[in-house]
Amino acid sequence: MTGQKETNTSSASVVVTRVFGVLVAASAAEHGLGEALQGSRAPAGPFIQSWPDAAFFRVEAGEPALTLLPNLVAAGVLTLLLSALFAWRVMARSARIPRFDLALVSILLLLVGGGFGPPILGLAVTAAASGPEPRHSRGPERRLAHAFPWILAAAMTAWLALVPGLPLLDLAFGTGDTALIPVIVAAFILFPLCVLSSRAADAVPSRREISSLLWKEPR
Repeated sequence: MTGQKETNTSSASVVVTRVFGVLVAASAAEHGLGEALQGSRAPAGPFIQSWPDAAFFRVEAGEPALTLLPNLVAAGVLTLLLSALFAWRVMARSARIPRFDLALVSILLLLVGGGFGPPILGLAVTAAASGPEPRHSRGPERRLAHAFPWILAAAMTAWLALVPGLPLLDLAFGTGDTALIPVIVAAFILFPLCVLSSRAADAVPSRREISSLLWKEPR
């Protein structure tokens, strides 16, 4: 063998990394598109709104962001390019190898106009993708492992509720931003729980592994 062990691309941890990595890229790209559509002009300051005049995003205060670039089109285009880079890198086969490149792209997204939530989630995805290989689970960890599909579904629902869920509800029923903070809190609580359950699921021996252990000849 001449390198690190090849990643099991169907493992629960890799699924979490890729699913939420794509969410990071899509959310950051939404910021970039809004900035690019504002035209070639200088922002009033480092703190901007990606969609200042869009009724769809009024529930989220026009999608706040930070940019250090002097031109909104440049900020939007660079954010779109970095979002595409993040999506491409997060889908790489080596998703369990320490992914410091994802951390760098996340920080760049924060500085050029990718919003605040996407870069923070990007750093969390980086940490999840860079963890050590899980050991065999036992007891309570097995129950957490069995709950992984449900926790993953709940976490995805919470993040998708931020965009486009809450804006759609506000447009349709005028719900306002009353649910914004609870949904944000739920999203950031469910993601680490999803990571823990995915690692517990990966640590449960498969039937093939159990069979090989049972039938292994003693030395």
